[in-house]
Formats: sequence, structure tokens, C-alpha cells
Amino acid sequence: MVEGDLQLSVPQPEFFDKSPMHTPSKVLKNLDLLSVNGLFVPKPQYSPSNASTAHSSLVHSPAVRRFHTQTKELRRKSVVSGEIPSWINGSLLRNGPGSIKVGDMIFNHLFDASALLHRFNIVGGKVTYQCRFLKSETYKKNLAANRIVVSEFGTSSVPDPCQSIFEKVATLFKPAEANSDNAMISIYPFNDEYFAFTESPIIHQIDPETLETLDKVNLSDEIGIVNHTSHPHVMPDGTVFNLGMSVSKSGPAYNIICFPQGERMFENARIVAEVPTRWKLHPSYMHTFGITENFFIIVEQPLTVSVPAVIKSQLTNEPMISCLKWFPDKLTYIYLIDRDSGELKFTFHAEAFFYLHIINQFEKDDHVVLDISCYRDPEMLNCMYIDSMKDMQNNPDYAKMFRGRPLRFVLPLNRPKKPKSLTSLKIFFSKSLEDPNDASDVIDNNNLVMLKDSEAAAFSMPDGSVFCKPELLCDLGCETPRINYEKNLGLDYQFFYAISSDVDLENPGTLIKVDVKKKTKLTWCENNCYPSEPIFVQTPESQDEDDGVILASLVWGNGDENRVGLLVLDAKTMTEIGRCEFKDLPGPFYTFVEFPVIHQINPTTLETENTVKVLKYVKGLVYHTSHPHVMPDGTVFNLGLSVSLTGPKYKIFGLKTGEKCFENAQIVAEVPVRWKFNPGYMHTFGVTENFFIIVEQPLTISVAVKLKKNFKKTTVSELMKWSPKENCRFCVVNRQTGKVEYEFESEAFTYFHIINQYEKDNHIVIDICCLSDASVLNKLYLESIKELEKESDLLKITLAKPFRFVLPLCNVKILSCKENENLVTLPNTKASAYVKSSNGMIFCVPEPLSDSRCELPRINYENYLGKEYKFVYGVSFEKDNSNSLIKIDVVNKTSILWTESNCYPSEPIFVPSPNSKSEDDGIVLAALLWGGNYEKRVGLLVLNAVTMKELGRCEFRNMPSPVPKCFHGWFAR
Repeated sequence: MVEGDLQLSVPQPEFFDKSPMHTPSKVLKNLDLLSVNGLFVPKPQYSPSNASTAHSSLVHSPAVRRFHTQTKELRRKSVVSGEIPSWINGSLLRNGPGSIKVGDMIFNHLFDASALLHRFNIVGGKVTYQCRFLKSETYKKNLAANRIVVSEFGTSSVPDPCQSIFEKVATLFKPAEANSDNAMISIYPFNDEYFAFTESPIIHQIDPETLETLDKVNLSDEIGIVNHTSHPHVMPDGTVFNLGMSVSKSGPAYNIICFPQGERMFENARIVAEVPTRWKLHPSYMHTFGITENFFIIVEQPLTVSVPAVIKSQLTNEPMISCLKWFPDKLTYIYLIDRDSGELKFTFHAEAFFYLHIINQFEKDDHVVLDISCYRDPEMLNCMYIDSMKDMQNNPDYAKMFRGRPLRFVLPLNRPKKPKSLTSLKIFFSKSLEDPNDASDVIDNNNLVMLKDSEAAAFSMPDGSVFCKPELLCDLGCETPRINYEKNLGLDYQFFYAISSDVDLENPGTLIKVDVKKKTKLTWCENNCYPSEPIFVQTPESQDEDDGVILASLVWGNGDENRVGLLVLDAKTMTEIGRCEFKDLPGPFYTFVEFPVIHQINPTTLETENTVKVLKYVKGLVYHTSHPHVMPDGTVFNLGLSVSLTGPKYKIFGLKTGEKCFENAQIVAEVPVRWKFNPGYMHTFGVTENFFIIVEQPLTISVAVKLKKNFKKTTVSELMKWSPKENCRFCVVNRQTGKVEYEFESEAFTYFHIINQYEKDNHIVIDICCLSDASVLNKLYLESIKELEKESDLLKITLAKPFRFVLPLCNVKILSCKENENLVTLPNTKASAYVKSSNGMIFCVPEPLSDSRCELPRINYENYLGKEYKFVYGVSFEKDNSNSLIKIDVVNKTSILWTESNCYPSEPIFVPSPNSKSEDDGIVLAALLWGGNYEKRVGLLVLNAVTMKELGRCEFRNMPSPVPKCFHGWFAR
């Protein structure tokens, strides 16, 4: 076997195969990841050290949902069913993989994804949810480069051509700086501060309320370790212990580190125990350790980290997983270290097994009992490659490779002075771990385990060592195990909670409660629903070990990927008490301008997170509108302009919701421009149930002017050309075929915004904020605005008024009509359309919807886009001393204004009420600015959308500098 190769072919013992083998259930073909490990943080009246601390566990995603790269950060309120107990007041913090993609690059392994923090805040039976990326140095470097530039557990980074061989060698002496600090495993409290962990010695402080990344601590600088486990132990007094590894001239050693409770926990950290590794060039891979009243417990498994491979990987840019070496023929060593002296007191041996998580450990009657979630080998790490998880449906051995079981080892502290048996180890290896108690049938009288009701065994060997055989605690795989940590860490206990690791169960996302004394179990499951690691939270006056609740976050598959929830179970019965769900979580947020480059932003922090060159995915695209349409199913349509040898064309392209929405962009319609060297300027377009609508105005972008200037740098405004003698053209494009089915004309006008459009009785109604010419563009130069003598002069540049065009969907070629005959047959409209004798086109005459000026129009977009509607909201200039917000009733042609002296509102955003019954049942939100001496003031206005009366506002005064006006926005739920 090549060193570091984990593609193993080790025979699987029957013990791990008791469940009938079959292909994982069909819901397993997709995967989504919500979180890995968690921590319940009570409200401040509880000491953080007494919180239900999560020594949480590594991701066991019951590989189950649509595999999804999480790219959003958000905050949402929930819908609660059942009852969330009122005594639960605090936050469930979780950590786990968020995004498996950086730019066009995909991470290979589950443990590589960018860390995403989650918070479920529970107060008075109500729950809010938010998530935010951990701003590690790795995350920031990858984001800045828009590719993977730091190697992870299973993914190599893009080689740095500027890094010399000497610089690569230098990184060997600074492992903390050279390796990834993507802390995506767990969260633990140190005093009153909270830190995100991975196995790198760099931990990140986070804000438990905002999830912001506050600071980082390099433990390599503090105590000289090169790595540590992701699962420290937090003691009742707030002291924290962890297991790390250091390297010295004598070779690598395992170190127990103590962080004493207090304000300077890291500065005062010290190593309290040290154990040399069994093999100097192959220290064991450690993910957790154990602690009892008198002992630290280190389980040295034969999955090791090859030091030569690590050196090689630094020079050849290989991922961490290439450095792991499995020794299937070597024993597992269990070390008991005295907590007072730091001395190694006892060593026990066991068969080779792989593990990630110790369930619990305790001392009893001169024995140490150690419960571990065991696997026959580390093949399950290979199961967590992204491609393996996606292809699990086609791999009949996948469930077999993931098979593990919770086992109990009992370590006798009293040993005979002389071995009672001279039996060779071969007799034990003739018995498999799946039959852990059969050895007692062979030499029962030599069993050193004297604990009552224990089926585990231990035997003294000829060389003086003690060999341990475990007993089975449960016949289901149990991962991410949790106990009543606050009361039972390191003490005799009865119950633990876990997720089933048997991915071939009918419901792979099964939560399990195991009674370790009676060897019984209770389960909770729901079809197509996949819970996270269960967190036990005890009741305020608990008396029994299982007096409390189980908290688990929920995700769903098969069509419910944009759904997340929080489950609350009775910890005694494993029955559901209540839950909250957050449905229709939004996708990533992007900023749009008319050039084909858009920027992904964080809606919580407003940081720019990514840049997408749309022209890369839509061939020939040179610009697109700033107003794409987002459909109810999440599909996004936009109108753009492309240029090819055959001339420019308008293109409508669609982006379907999903992981590769841009890569899977589709052109759904192409329409040749009217004038080849003068395509129309487009700022928006229309969409109805059956049609796209392109309104080609005679304000054009002159290709000829660009050519005339010999491709010198020119501004867009220099290329704009207004042709008042040309008509506007309306192109009605069939959404199914992508073909132009109808064309209409009207008098020349220019516009920025279409209000809405809909189909009715074989007509298309389209409402537009129209300007009589394009002079507004010149009036928007900053120098022109500065020259305005008084606010009433704003009327000169805001002349847009709302007009309604009605387009009759009829075929004029077969239509016999009289001259000037109105083809519009809709009732209650003054708009008209007739056939022009000069060119046979249908010429449309609009009707005004209001005498008031209206720009930046917004409707109840969520419910009325492309449908018949009644109300539009916009910004208006109606009085000499102010600008206003306006609500226009397009049916009755009436309007309502909101205005305030010296106050300038932004584009109004309509937000429907949760149970709205009428179109205008909701609120209007608008940002506020002030002039004169109040230009460093900004506010948020809330209006009743029915009456346009103010419901409330908030103001932020004395800003550091004047706040500029904004154009468009979006309400992010």
C-alpha cells in the first residue's frame, strides 16, 4: 500500500454488517449540509461555563439531501408548531460546512467546505434563525482570489507560482500559518467568549449574538502545539482541557493542555501531561479524548499522520488526507494519565479500530469505563468525498463502508502480579470485534473485568499488557453522540443521544436515545427530514439524568431544500414537543448594473463576497438590464444585448435556482434589433404568464459613434443617441417558443421603468413611467443638479408620468378593420390601438394613469408580478418644497401622497403582511434623507400601505458624513 493512501480494501467484519445490505434509500441521492457541531448558550443569567457545552461532534451528515453549496448569510423568523417550552431561553449555536464552491472550483471533501455559523435564538417560545460565514484567513484568501488558494483536508489548492522552494520549506516551521484555519467543526466557550474550532491550532472568536468573527488565537504561539482536537472539555468551574500534539528534538508527543478559568486563559495555558507517540514518524490522528475524575484518556488508534508525507505535501501541494496512513494489523492503545501528576499510569490494548468520537467515560469500582463510536477501519472518511456522496446511490458498498457501532471498553485498574494466562493474542484475533464477548467463552476464568452486569472483557497477556474486548451498546450506528454533559461528563451515566450512521435505514436521518445500562433504544425519525447532532438541554429543576429536551436543527430533501427548522423533543420519550420552520430561504443576493458583471453581497454585513461575469455564461453578452425578474419558483429572467458577426440582438436569458445557476444559464429568446448600429437602451423589460415584452425606445446606443472614435475610451453617455422622429416598438415574445408573436408601435418616448404588465381578455396591458424625451439624462449630471437654485427646480428633471398601453393580441394580416378603428376592446380604458396604413403596424395610444409625476415605481411584486393589479407606489415631486411618496390606484385613477418638508424618501418597497387578504394589505418601507443642516441624518420610514399614513420610523443622526441617495433596493426576509 502506498503511504497515505486511504482507498483501503479491508474485509468488513460481520459485527458492522448486521443490518440487511441494500442500496441507500432513494432520498440519499442528494445531500445538503446544515451544520456539524453545536452549543446551547443560555441567556446571561446562566454562567457560560455552566452552559450545555458542546464538546460537539464531527459532521455526520446522514448524507441525505440535495447537495447544496451554501453561499448566503441571513436572518429569519420562524413559524412554530406545537410548543417550544418557555423555560428554554438562549441560543443554539452550530458550526459546519457552508459552501463547497469557490469561484469555479469545487472542494473535494465534506471537511473542506467554508465554515458557516448558525444561530437559533429562542426566547419566550419564539425562534429566529441566522447564519454567517466564519471570516477565517482561508475564507478571505479564497474569496479574494475567487478560487481555492489554501489546501484543505481533501482538496489541493491552486499552486502559487510566486512561491519558491525555499518559501515552501520555510512553511514547514510555521505549520499554523501554512495550513488552513477554516474552523468548521465545533464551538466552545472560554470564560465568556466563544470560539470556533477545527484541528488547526488557530481558533476564531465569534460573537454569539451577531455571529461576527471577532478575533483569532494562534495556540501554536501560546503553547507550542502543532494541532489539537476539535473537542476540548469544559469543566464545571470553567477550566478547559484539550489534547494537542507538539514536536521536539525527541520526536512528537501528545500533550494535555490546561486553560485555567479566568480572564487570561490563553496566556496562562500550560501543558499538564505529555505522552510520547508510539511511532515517531506516525503520530495517531486525534479528534477527541476522555476525562474522568482522576484520569485523562488518550485513545491512540492506528490511523496515523505520516510525518514524511506531511513534509512532502508541503512541497508538492497535496491535501491533508494524503498524509493519513492506516495500519490495520496494529493494535489500538488506550492510555490513562494521572490528572494530578501528569504521569502515564496505565496502558491497555485493543483490536485495531477507527473512531472520531468518545461518547463518555467514567470510573467505577477500580475500573474505567470508556464508550466509543467505533468503525472497523477509516473507510468512512472516503465516503465523505463530495463525489462519493453524490454517487452513493450507485455504490452498493457505501452503507457497508459507513457501518459503525457504539462499543464499551472496560479497563481494569487492578492487575495480577503474574499473568493468569499464557494465551497468545492470536486467539483474540480469531474472534472479530463484531462478537466482542466470545473471548469470555474461551477463557472466562481469566477475565479481569469484575464490574457487575458488564459483558466487556480484559485479559492479561504474556508480555504483561492487558488486552480489552468491548461489549455492544446498541445495534445501530451512532454518530455525533451527546450526553447530559453538564451533569454527567466523566461520571457514571445511563443515556446518550446520537444520529444513526446507518445510511441504508428506511429513514437515514434517525435520532437515537440509547440506554447504556439496559441496552435499549428509542428513536425519532420523519420521512425526507434530516436532523443534526442532538443537543441535550436539561430542565431548570431536573432530577433525573434525562429530564430535559433534545434540540436538533432540521433540513429536508426532495424539493424542500430551501427549508430549515429546529426540532424540540422530550428527552425522556423522544416524542416531539414542538418545532419551528423557516421556509423559502432566499438564495444569494446580487447587485446589478447594466454591464454584464454583477457582485454577490452579504445581506447581513453588506460585504462584497463574489463577482460573477455574466458574459462568461451568456455568449456575446455586452450588457443587460438592471431589473431582472425573479419568478415564484426562484427562476430569474433578464434582458441583455449581445453582439456577433450577424449584428446585435436582444437576448432574454434564464437562470434557474440551484447550485450552478450561472453555469446553467439558458437563452430563451433572441430578437434582432431594429437598427443594427443603434440598439435601443434597455433598463427593464416585462414578463407575463405567456409572454416577455421588450419595449425598444428610440434612445439608442450608437455603435457607429464607437467605431468613429476608433475604440478610444468613451463614456456611455457619449454613445447615447435620441431619435425623436422614430417610434417606440413593443415586441411581444412567446415564453415557450422564444419567437416574436406580436409587434406594436407608439409615439417616441423614453423610459427607465415599467410598472407592471399583465394579460387580460386577449390583450396585454403594460404600464410605464414615460418621459417625452431623453433630456433627463443631461439634467442628471452632477454639475447640472448643483446649479438648481431651489428644490422646486427638481420638477424640471422629474417629468415622468405613468401611462397605460393596451396591446390587442390580433393578427392584422387577416384582420379586416376600418381606418382609425380602435382595436382595444377592454372595458374601462381610454387607451387605444389602430392599424397604421403606412406600414400595417398596430399603433398604440396610451392613457394617463395619473396627473402626478411618478418614478421608481414598485408594486406588490411578490403576489402581482405579471398579473392584473390595482396599486403602484413611487417617488413623486408634487410640492415646491419637498419630494413625496405616492400611491396610485390605476383602476380608479386616484392617488394618495405622503410628504414631509426637507425630507427626501427613497424608492418605496412594498412588504405584504403575513396573512394579507387584499393587494395593499401591508406596509411601505422607504429610506429617508434630509437636506440643509440635516444632511448627516438618515432614517427608515414605515407607512400603512392602505392609507399611506406613517406607522413609525427610526432615525440615525449625526452620521460621520452625509449619506448619499440610493436608487433601488430589495426587502430580504
